[in-house]
Amino acid sequence: MTEVKKGIGKAKIGLVASAVLVVILAVSSVWLYTRVDNLQKQVDSLEIDKNHLQDLVDSLLSGVSTFQHMPDATLSQSYPLDGTKYTVLNTTKNVKIWSIAVECTWTVQPTSLEIHITVDGISLTASQSNPVSNTWYYVYFPYYSPNPDFATSAGAVSRDILEGRSVKVEAEITGGAVSDIVARVKYAAIP
Repeated sequence: MTEVKKGIGKAKIGLVASAVLVVILAVSSVWLYTRVDNLQKQVDSLEIDKNHLQDLVDSLLSGVSTFQHMPDATLSQSYPLDGTKYTVLNTTKNVKIWSIAVECTWTVQPTSLEIHITVDGISLTASQSNPVSNTWYYVYFPYYSPNPDFATSAGAVSRDILEGRSVKVEAEITGGAVSDIVARVKYAAIP
């Protein structure tokens, strides 16, 4: 009978140990469920914050203006008057100039061909003495000078030669007998 009592005692101990183990597993399952549920709520909250943040960024960006390519400003003036400035690009706000090109056709060579640029109230002049007839001259800004100059190769001109809050471009010839002056400004503006 002692053996049966020992067997029953071992069974009781096994049963108690199993019950304790079941309680521990139940508690840890509840803890794990609450922890996972908590983490899921945090993820959902972050997702809502992310969507709100994206809406905020989109709203802010919609108010930001960017440069938009504009149709070229052009000038084609027959028999221009000596010393008269002809407007190629009238005063325009928030402008980025990509290129300025000018050409004149003459029967008697003019003394000079000039492009006058007014940027934020500052006047700049590119001047070509004794220009070649029917030759395009492109404005560029050399490193050694604060004033623009001309090149006869468009490849010598870098992109985005200048920008400003207010820009005006004019062309002028002095002397000679010029039959035609043609100019073109490629630019972008913030509308």
